Amino acid sequence: MSLKAVYPTIDEVPQAFRELYTEKEGKVVLTGVEGVKPEEEFTKVYTALTKERNEHKATKGKLQLFGDLSPDDVHQKLDRFAELEILAQGGSGQEIEKKVGALLNAKLKTQLMPIERERDTFKTKAAEYEQQVLQFSQRETKRIIHDQIRAAAQKVGLAPTAVEDALLLGETQLEVVEGKVITKETALTPDLWLESQKNVRPHWWPNSVTAGARGGTGMSAGGNNPWSRQHWNLTAQGQFSRANGLEKASQMAQMAGSSVGATTPPEK
Repeated sequence: MSLKAVYPTIDEVPQAFRELYTEKEGKVVLTGVEGVKPEEEFTKVYTALTKERNEHKATKGKLQLFGDLSPDDVHQKLDRFAELEILAQGGSGQEIEKKVGALLNAKLKTQLMPIERERDTFKTKAAEYEQQVLQFSQRETKRIIHDQIRAAAQKVGLAPTAVEDALLLGETQLEVVEGKVITKETALTPDLWLESQKNVRPHWWPNSVTAGARGGTGMSAGGNNPWSRQHWNLTAQGQFSRANGLEKASQMAQMAGSSVGATTPPEK
């Protein structure tokens, strides 16, 4: 008597061997003997292996069409397909060279387009950042000049109602150089610059304020420059130098075309 790996029902299995069988998916399958697999499982494995071999054989056959070329070599050939197609069309060497040149230029342009777009985006952002930095720098410079003018206005006795006018004028005539606020052409400090405005803008000062009341700057009422030919005054020059220091005195003298220590008024 021979045993089967699979029986339709348990009743068909010989009585002495029924304990070796197990019902699976409506059938009775031999499972009690180690190493013995049901025929269906063997068939499944064999079918899968056969399919894999056939697919491998088919793939190998396709690759043989390319000879000894590797997949990378195939990609490189495909990339040059349009170029090779032009070459296959024939023509004179000059015509082929011209066609290939046009093709390469078009290909290069296509490759450069995303790079150029990215470059343009960076350029736009850089311009925006530069503009922001410039605006910040201008605001900071304006703030520094305003602060210095306000401090100088108190020092020279500028009328409170004239401060805003002085700020507006100072934005055009003053600059910040190495952290110092000076006039653009004559390098006057803010207080001396304000003093120089007394002749042209006397309404910036209260009429009742005298030179002595403004802290003894050495400037006569009305803001006359004691180094100028018209208002030459050695006593006032000395007072100004003592009150403001030699550097500012030199600036005032230079503004009048003279110098500290000069004994005669400047020539016309």
